[in-house]
Amino acid sequence: MAAFWFPMLSWSRCSTRKLLRRCVPGHRRPPWLEERQALHIDESLAAELGAGEREAISLALEVNADVLLIDGRAGRQEAEARRIQVAGTLAVLLQASLRGDFNFPEALQQLRRYGFRISEAVEAVMVAKYKQAKN
Repeated sequence: MAAFWFPMLSWSRCSTRKLLRRCVPGHRRPPWLEERQALHIDESLAAELGAGEREAISLALEVNADVLLIDGRAGRQEAEARRIQVAGTLAVLLQASLRGDFNFPEALQQLRRYGFRISEAVEAVMVAKYKQAKN
């Protein structure tokens, strides 16, 4: 099984984790998800990034991650500039819904109710991908 590391600072502040706790009764950190602290924070990262984003990108570089789960535009750009493949929360949720874990459009509505921010354009693209995959 693949390993999934989550920066300790990011996990404690993770809005997706908080949303999942609200949206999914009994939600806990999955056993395959390991909290791990970055050994070195890359000081060349943009100053406007938050501490969690800097740690996540630094950890992705340290462990040579296949994909970095990150939603913020500035963080995504910094990661991509370092040739780190990125995916957002919605991409992960889309894949889980296509496996049959839940209904993607309903999950989006639930996330919005709990404060998850997404542009209408991005939501439209993701719903279109969901519908295309389901057909």
